[in-house]
Amino acid sequence: MNQVVKRLAPQTLPDQIAEWLIAEVSEERLEPGQRITEQFVAEQYEVSRGPVRDAFRIVEKLGLIKLLPRKGAVVSPLDPVELQELFAIRAALSRVAIGRVVENASDEQLTELVGNARELRSLVDDADTFFAASNVISEEFLTLACSHKLSELLRPLHIQIMRYRHHGFSSLAARNASALGFVEIAEAMKTRDKGRALDVLEAMTGVLQSEIERVIGSS
Repeated sequence: MNQVVKRLAPQTLPDQIAEWLIAEVSEERLEPGQRITEQFVAEQYEVSRGPVRDAFRIVEKLGLIKLLPRKGAVVSPLDPVELQELFAIRAALSRVAIGRVVENASDEQLTELVGNARELRSLVDDADTFFAASNVISEEFLTLACSHKLSELLRPLHIQIMRYRHHGFSSLAARNASALGFVEIAEAMKTRDKGRALDVLEAMTGVLQSEIERVIGSS
């Protein structure tokens, strides 16, 4: 099972199945518009259909699938309007998170974050590896914000945005730009320069969103 990021901290069987479905949709092994039957998922996990139905409801709440009468589960389409809304909301919450990290994280924690961000630059040649590593960095950043409420709000958004980000990282140029952005944000936070970190975040988000819109618009 994909362990890129602890998306749902799975404990129950439905949570584990939901985790698998999230990864399959986010990385488009299950494509937009594709039907997902209970039988197919039950066979993957060798379980009855009951836990699969529960998992479907978890993933539906995240907006990744739609449960349709007489059709079962269908992967939700990529939507440019949804993309703009998700990025706008995440940007606002991320500004709050950056402020908390700058104020509360220790020098040692921020030094480690900078080191991990710099490692991203060595991973840009492989899109899947870079995608996985960038998710880990995002999770680490959220942990440093030390806010249960922010985590509650940002983690579902992160899950919803992941499949868009997967498209955004499809080009080497986009991965290079994002890797540099991660480093600059981490370094700015290490020097407690909140304004610089926010400026880089805004620029980085704009570039990534434009790349995603270009890719999904041409598909």
